[in-house]
Amino acid sequence: MSTPRAAAPWRAPASTIADDVAALAAAAPAIITSLPKPDALAEATAKAIVAARVRPLVIVEASTFTIADKLKAERTLRKAGHAMLDCPISGTGAQAKTKDLGLCQRRQQGESASSSRCSPLLPGRATTSARSATAAA
Repeated sequence: MSTPRAAAPWRAPASTIADDVAALAAAAPAIITSLPKPDALAEATAKAIVAARVRPLVIVEASTFTIADKLKAERTLRKAGHAMLDCPISGTGAQAKTKDLGLCQRRQQGESASSSRCSPLLPGRATTSARSATAAA
């Protein structure tokens, strides 16, 4: 894996910038996504993770897409044994500059094991329980 010069300002200590989604999926125990459009999640990222044929991962999805958009990706990932947590980011641009954003987790039935695996990645998150969106779909 490389660290492209353009990604250098975003590189955290002890992190690696992956060349593509398949390389990331092969190396990471969990992936946090925050993408610009629903198709980037369902059509590109989820399908690339599945195509990588890696061990089961937890994908923490932080975009503010509709439940229907997230369920499309979640179904693709679940069929391959992966789990996706819905954890949208809340805050303003000013809050982002001061690292004061909120990360909410909309919990669904059966997510406790995946949520526990990701606890170190998601400190201080707000958790709300919700009826399983998958069951409602």
